[in-house]
Amino acid sequence: MTIDLRACLHARDVSFRCASDSTDRAWRRAGHPSAAKGVRRGAARWGGFDFKDYFVALREIPPGVPRALDAMKKARVPVFAYGSFLTVALNFLILAFIVFLMVKQFNRLRRAEPPPPPPAPPEEVVLLRDIRDALRR
Repeated sequence: MTIDLRACLHARDVSFRCASDSTDRAWRRAGHPSAAKGVRRGAARWGGFDFKDYFVALREIPPGVPRALDAMKKARVPVFAYGSFLTVALNFLILAFIVFLMVKQFNRLRRAEPPPPPPAPPEEVVLLRDIRDALRR
């Protein structure tokens, strides 16, 4: 069974790797429907994403060259490979948001208690204040 490469393409000639690791090849040989759609089972299973093979060809692609990033580089077709940057940027944003939430919770739990009231002055000081106040009247 062969995979139609057109099923792996996005609009405007942006392509991505359909599936290339051994598990995905086994799924393709078995004729699993998601293999033809370019679904990455590892990403779906573990919740990750991988855009490292997203690219835009900057000139016409020679006939017979598959629309895969590795094949394009071997054929010396100039490409704008933005997928790695996209993957790293999204990973950073997710990680930064998680760290922000952790720090926010830590600060909420560590909220400063109000300072204890100052100790009462000694009785001699209280007596002297009373005498002072009585003399002012």
